[in-house]
Amino acid sequence: MNNLPFGTTNYRQFQNNFLASVLVRMAFSPSQDAETHKKQWDLFTQELFSVGPLDGLFQKPIAIKRGDQKLNYVFDKTLALVQINDDGYQNFADTVIPHAYKLKRFITEVAGSNYITQLDIRKIDMFQIMSKNGKIVDEHEIRKHFFSNSYLTQQEGLAQLNRDESKFPGMLKHLWRDESYVLTIRSAFIKLPGDGNGYRLILDTEEHYEPVDEINLDGLDKELIKMNKDLFNAFMWCISDRIVSIMEKGKE
Repeated sequence: MNNLPFGTTNYRQFQNNFLASVLVRMAFSPSQDAETHKKQWDLFTQELFSVGPLDGLFQKPIAIKRGDQKLNYVFDKTLALVQINDDGYQNFADTVIPHAYKLKRFITEVAGSNYITQLDIRKIDMFQIMSKNGKIVDEHEIRKHFFSNSYLTQQEGLAQLNRDESKFPGMLKHLWRDESYVLTIRSAFIKLPGDGNGYRLILDTEEHYEPVDEINLDGLDKELIKMNKDLFNAFMWCISDRIVSIMEKGKE
């Protein structure tokens, strides 16, 4: 993407992170008949998930949860997605790519297509804050602590125009489009229900890819890695140097 307010950062892995979940979603158009779908679906679930026949394919979304809900898959008539929660995530190459490969196999083997129409990656980072002695937490000061001056300046300029309540209350949204890509950054400061002293600052980054032509699944890995680097650049632009230091050395 060429019109972003930030540049490229050398990609690296941190000793610690604040990642809560990663979601990969693929949209497609099935091409096989219902009987073939059913046969391939039974083979697919048995081989990859060691579960018996699951009824309702392409009639309703089918969810498969693995590892005490660290991994959540959903398979439907025109989409396949996986959500990887924090304890199930190691790094993008070793965690996300193998699970995305399972989505690819579902689309090619069960749905009978070698192409997808849309590809999304979404990452949610959560910073937990506890107030001391029940004192009121200043959202502005918290944002200054966790977020960079560049991102805060962008927030101030667009805050009144980009309130997005669809994900979290009071969430701010910034969106950039470039040809077939849409990159979105959302942030929200929320009070935890039932916890008088607990708060969370949420940073939600997402990239959507929807080209005019379909996406050939043969190049899926390359596209996922590219989009992940875009999200990494966005994340690094958003967070403060203090948080980078914490991620390099250890959490506070």
